Amino acid sequence: LMADFLRRRLPAAVAALAVLVFAVTPLIARHAVIAYANLPLTFYLAAAAILVKESMQAGEPSVQIRLMLLAGLSAALAAWTRPEAVWMSVIFILWVAGWVIWNRPRGGRSRLILPAVLPPILLVLVWIAARPDVYLRPMREASIRQAALQQALAGDLHWAQIVTIGKYLLSQASDLRTWGILIPAILLLVTLGLVFKSRSRSGWMLLLLGVSLVLPFIGVYWAASYDTRSDLQWWLSTGFNRMLMPGITILWLAAWVSGSVVFENQSKQNVGEMDP
Repeated sequence: LMADFLRRRLPAAVAALAVLVFAVTPLIARHAVIAYANLPLTFYLAAAAILVKESMQAGEPSVQIRLMLLAGLSAALAAWTRPEAVWMSVIFILWVAGWVIWNRPRGGRSRLILPAVLPPILLVLVWIAARPDVYLRPMREASIRQAALQQALAGDLHWAQIVTIGKYLLSQASDLRTWGILIPAILLLVTLGLVFKSRSRSGWMLLLLGVSLVLPFIGVYWAASYDTRSDLQWWLSTGFNRMLMPGITILWLAAWVSGSVVFENQSKQNVGEMDP
């Protein structure tokens, strides 16, 4: 899926390199052989984002609707995969609606928005209704969130723990044994897109979705710092990186779409040099 998506926007060799770098990223490779559901969740959300992008650029209305419906079904599968994917699907729904409204200032909005957002909305509602039967005892995370809210309102904001989360994120981003070169490459490609003034609206919209799926986890782990049974370091070391996988994967796609302007400029330059 990633290969097909990038091959239509980049030179074949560059697209192949981008897919290879992603595939051999240690964290991705590790999750490909273990039973955690974070990688399937990542696939479903990335597929949904790609399908929305393809729909927004399709010319035939019927094709647009079919692609949006497939995107909605993929987002619904994501919401069914892991608990945190429920609110990730809410972010996806808002993102789709925002993009369609921005891209289509008048007419035809509901025809595109509804097929993409109804499947995850229905799934989320089913999950909310079924959750009491699935989790017969209150989840530990709920009591942690309540404690975090109470203590934060009392003025105990855990600033030191926020700094700890930031340091951990920076250390993991540059750790070749975790993310490989993925995050430095994302930063480089986005910077090139800014320098070369990329006009790819879809690239920047994918970037927005990726960031929106990464940043909330800083708040999630800030709340986890109020847990009295396990310290923050335990929470970070056991789950932080895998929680970022969907957002980082979409950022990887977004970075190449935004940075593709470099290859477009190079291609135009080469054509210019060949002209008599």
